[in-house]
Amino acid sequence: MAGNNPNIYAYVFDSNIQVDVFGLDLKPENGYLRGKKHGIKVTDKDAQIYANKEGISYGKWGSKKDLEIAGSLAETLEVGVFQDFPVNADSKSVVFHSGGSIDEIVQYPATHYRLRNNGNGTFHGFPIDETAEPIRTGNTNLNTNSH
Repeated sequence: MAGNNPNIYAYVFDSNIQVDVFGLDLKPENGYLRGKKHGIKVTDKDAQIYANKEGISYGKWGSKKDLEIAGSLAETLEVGVFQDFPVNADSKSVVFHSGGSIDEIVQYPATHYRLRNNGNGTFHGFPIDETAEPIRTGNTNLNTNSH
């Protein structure tokens, strides 16, 4: 490969540390930068309510940088395939566990990002920790309203 780049999906040698000067990294789905599901602006209370209601842990994106790194990682995936990636060392993303108190909300640091390349220039994903269920199957339909 040109430039000894071992990654056929990226045009820089290490997309975790090099800049995407052409803006080709995948962008987050609409809503992650706002208050939609898993979004940066979801309140801690709403995140805890969701985790309790659904009976599963709920991941919340912590920063634009976390989303940018996730986009670089998701770019390496085949379309429609979920994969877990370790979070960056300075990740601000968190997880809320099911059964938590609404009055004393506890955030747990995310350990991984569960990501999927949507195939349309965006990625679907959310922060997880050790409480996350395993990925059921590597492929999924591309209904980006669910995970």
